[in-house]
Amino acid sequence: MSINKAFTLFILLMFCSVAVLPQQFGPKIVKNFDQKLVKGRTMLILPAEKIPVKNADMTVFKAFKTDIQKEREWKRMVDSAIKASCFDYFEFQVKDFFLDDMKKSKDKNVVLLYYTKDYYDNYYAEIATVEPKYEILACVPINGLWLTSFDDLKLMFNMLQYQLAVNSGYYGNEAKPLYRGHKNKYEADLRQFSEKLRNKVFLFAKYEKDVKGFAKKNDKMNTYLKMNWKLTAYEMASQKDIEQRVKAGFDGFYMKPIYIYTSNPKITYNYNLFLNGRSGNVLFIHQTNGLIPPAAFKYVQERMEEWLVANMDPKQQKEFQDSKSQVRSPSPQKTTPQPVKQDKSKTQPQPVKQDKSKQQPEPVKPGKVK
Repeated sequence: MSINKAFTLFILLMFCSVAVLPQQFGPKIVKNFDQKLVKGRTMLILPAEKIPVKNADMTVFKAFKTDIQKEREWKRMVDSAIKASCFDYFEFQVKDFFLDDMKKSKDKNVVLLYYTKDYYDNYYAEIATVEPKYEILACVPINGLWLTSFDDLKLMFNMLQYQLAVNSGYYGNEAKPLYRGHKNKYEADLRQFSEKLRNKVFLFAKYEKDVKGFAKKNDKMNTYLKMNWKLTAYEMASQKDIEQRVKAGFDGFYMKPIYIYTSNPKITYNYNLFLNGRSGNVLFIHQTNGLIPPAAFKYVQERMEEWLVANMDPKQQKEFQDSKSQVRSPSPQKTTPQPVKQDKSKTQPQPVKQDKSKQQPEPVKPGKVK
């Protein structure tokens, strides 16, 4: 075999091997970690200049002429966003650092919040520890978020808090303070949300005209939710209506997607956030290939219920289980009229006693009775 043919065969094999390899799109898969290993550490947050260009609008700092003034403003923005969010897994400090240098330092007193980018121009916020080894604790996409705006910065911290809580198993009655003054805002918010959970409303955004077959998709989704969504009440509303109700702080939750891009422009993954309508806290996250299908809500409902129940106090758990039994009990009452109608059609005594009933076949009897 000539060198040219061998080289061509090698290239073809390389392309085939790449084609069959599974590709992961979205945040890095993070292993569970023991929260005791990072207890009491301080999270270092990079200055505003280190935010990816696609996630920063630096015009908000135009009014500040010196670097010191800009730094103070960024610290104020971070402080206000974290206070308004449910993030309190770590105490924090705005401080510049280089990731490679921190990996070598193996500083056991800090964790690091920084930003990364993948091959498809998707940006992520990651929290990692460098001691006893470099390990990612949380990773969330920030595509489409302006981290120099209050609302989006708050959302990023809420997403990170959710991932930290899930990845560390830090929830429920066994959760202990992670540092002096730690109040566990995340669990407190979940418990407040879980009060009278059945009365909450899930707002689902209707598909707009830019979605192919939007009318059929809306009908299919509405039918599925009507038959299968039992966790709370639900409503389908326009995106504009949902935004207005979120600003008003409605008593329920809604879904917000963050788009994750792939090598194929026609394929986009949705990182679906289920957010508390009042606090913006993350209740659940579910990633789908494209628009979330109706059948996915069965999984979402089961997993979200497990997560909320795990964070309830014992009294709330009992009340929730009682409410589930009450939801099940009316169902037999709705179906009882059907067997009654069947019994009447089969055992009509009056027409049977008449002479006409003997001459005519039984299937005609109900028609004559009517």
